[in-house]
Amino acid sequence: MVNVLEYFSDSLEYGGQEIFMINMYKNFSDTNIHYTFCTPFKCTNKTLVEMTKNHGDKIIAYNYDRVNFRKKLKQVAFEVLKNNHFDVVHIHSGSIYTLFNVAKIAKKCGVKTVIVHSHLTGQKNLKYMLIKRYSDMFIQKYADKFLACSLLAGEWKFPKKIIEENKCIVVKNGIDIEKFKFNKNKRDEYRKLLNLKDDEFVLCNVGRLEYQKNHEFIVEIANLLNKQNFNFKVIIVGSGSLKSDLEQKIDVYGLKDRFIFLENRNDVAEILMASDLFVLPSRFEGLGIVAIESQASGLPTLCSKEVPTETNLTNLISYLSLDNVKQWANEIINLSKNKVKRENYYKEIEDAGYNAKESAKLLEELYTK
Repeated sequence: MVNVLEYFSDSLEYGGQEIFMINMYKNFSDTNIHYTFCTPFKCTNKTLVEMTKNHGDKIIAYNYDRVNFRKKLKQVAFEVLKNNHFDVVHIHSGSIYTLFNVAKIAKKCGVKTVIVHSHLTGQKNLKYMLIKRYSDMFIQKYADKFLACSLLAGEWKFPKKIIEENKCIVVKNGIDIEKFKFNKNKRDEYRKLLNLKDDEFVLCNVGRLEYQKNHEFIVEIANLLNKQNFNFKVIIVGSGSLKSDLEQKIDVYGLKDRFIFLENRNDVAEILMASDLFVLPSRFEGLGIVAIESQASGLPTLCSKEVPTETNLTNLISYLSLDNVKQWANEIINLSKNKVKRENYYKEIEDAGYNAKESAKLLEELYTK
């Protein structure tokens, strides 16, 4: 039996890292591997809770708040690793600080295989540069395998030598292809459920309501579209600390009737089917798995230039600068005039290797070799 600890530096909710691992977990087939999912914070993802229960695996969630969160990350890692035996520790984070410090704790607690997994890029400020410089000097002493959701995410978190020597393994954020196949009946059902009119052009975004995802930019776009009497609605799927700020900005612009907030959902695939355009104006991304999902659904996808080009898998996706909100509004109006046959785009995503089954197989091999 191989005991694997999946350690997360965020709550186990509905973010990209959690969705990635749920997709992997659904497709793991090696019954000799036992999994424990751990976070210092809360676990609200009901799918993960049910799956671990059915598989006889475990979730450890300390339910801490995020005050002094760095201290709590290390404290929980030490407690869990000291009191349990794990053959493999797989650390998921967009934070160099977390990857380095938890890897150090794991190795000092005698873990044989320590895996660091970069899920994010970020902003090149002084703090980032200082932490990365320190981590680059020592992380190879503690981490045995280096994974990333994209090459760019690996370059942001790992030493240059790791990248140059091809020691960074890109694990594609495989998705459940079947789930995202476009279905006209589901589209009609969900548009009715969400009270969307046939002639309304529906923009959709899925992501935490945090600085990285740049939701306020969507409000700026909506304000310009509204001024041009464009008939549209915006669906925002997700929760986060900036929700009240976002709602306040929407109220100031008089756009309350244009927005639908859906919080965290397990039916993202159906919401994508009900939509007409996916927008991802992120300030930074490790990959942007939702841009893969939207294309699998045959949904035109408009991203910022900060989204890695590994997402460029079909002719549905395009990238714009965040410097010109008017360009985004004009492009959305232009895209609304094009009718897309959405049924078969999932095949292109599968051919590009973004099938959860293949990614899960690669992870299992990494855990057992």
